[in-house]
Amino acid sequence: MIIVCEPVCYGHEHVPFNAALLETICSAYPHERVAFYGEESHLQQVRVQIGQSLSASIFWTPIVLPPRHAEFFSRLGRDFKLVAHLINATDRNNGGLLVFTCVTPSTIFVLNFLLKFVYRQAKVQAVLHGILGSLTGWRSRNPFIRFTDLRSALSLGSCDRIQYIILEESIKRKLLCVISFLQGSVAVLEHPIAPNERFENSIALMPPIKFGFLGASTEAKGFDRYLKVASEIKSRFPGRAEFHAYGSISDGLSKLQMSVLDVQPQQTKLGRNQYVCGLKNLHFVCFPYKKGHYELSPSGALLDAVAFGKPIVASRLPIFEALFDRYGDIGYLFDTEGEFCQIIQQIAQEADDRRYANQVINIKRLRDDRSSRFLAIKYRNITSGLIKSAQISTALPRG
Repeated sequence: MIIVCEPVCYGHEHVPFNAALLETICSAYPHERVAFYGEESHLQQVRVQIGQSLSASIFWTPIVLPPRHAEFFSRLGRDFKLVAHLINATDRNNGGLLVFTCVTPSTIFVLNFLLKFVYRQAKVQAVLHGILGSLTGWRSRNPFIRFTDLRSALSLGSCDRIQYIILEESIKRKLLCVISFLQGSVAVLEHPIAPNERFENSIALMPPIKFGFLGASTEAKGFDRYLKVASEIKSRFPGRAEFHAYGSISDGLSKLQMSVLDVQPQQTKLGRNQYVCGLKNLHFVCFPYKKGHYELSPSGALLDAVAFGKPIVASRLPIFEALFDRYGDIGYLFDTEGEFCQIIQQIAQEADDRRYANQVINIKRLRDDRSSRFLAIKYRNITSGLIKSAQISTALPRG
């Protein structure tokens, strides 16, 4: 049996990724029973995302989680109970694999403790999703606070029955530069694309060119850069470009600052259907991300752009450079805000439809490589070393 657990997220958060990971696991082990544990509203949304056919084959179990942003010690007791309960559940089903779709420092601490001192047979995978950005930031000098951070949790030592899954090769390289002794405990499974979300982009590149910004409008994501470039381009080339933002608004931004946008971010979380409808109508998606956080974190918004066949305009960060190196012309990379503005100006002025069509073709190649059907083979390969003695079937992937 394979038990998959989302121990952190509520509601819509990480729904596309968790649905895609579940689909990948089910494709890799089509004859294995799969159960998914998570907060009830989250389970409901994952079931919708994954589709009725596959949903019917998964055992769905609601659990009560700590508050979404609970601190280390507030989570610790509940994490002990949850992890122990899930390991016992795998034992009751003749062994198997326990997969956490994301973790916190307290989850990692509990896993290391229980697998080293209590459960000597359990096999666990933990996806390091969205938390690695803190590894390179400031650390408290207070030893009690320092004990609760991610670096301390990961530095407790590796256990050969815990496998950490990283969602991009460039992120793995950066992680091992920071904590090198995790080398044998880390595997890469490229961020999969959400099921039931594929869009054949056949939009002609004609003015007004529609540029989009996806997700939370934060400084780390370079939303301030996006606003500046939008203002510059619209003042100099009226009618040639539109600038959209699909996501939630950050504190500190005024309506005046955002008045340059044709579609502004929302005060509340944007529903998935609204988000998808907006994304379908874009020509390009912009990722003016800043260094630091996004050297160690994957981008769900990037995979949304790929799923819907949208070429990108992105900062020259390893997560984006690796894709250009592998798939060729999938858009544009820039180093500075000035280059970002020049690229947008060039696209708006030239509207090179032939190049755009080629970029869309290359994006589709990337999309195919991030499908669950393709990634199922890789998932089974990286899992095989962890579960050689576990009772999990080795059947070929579905399809």
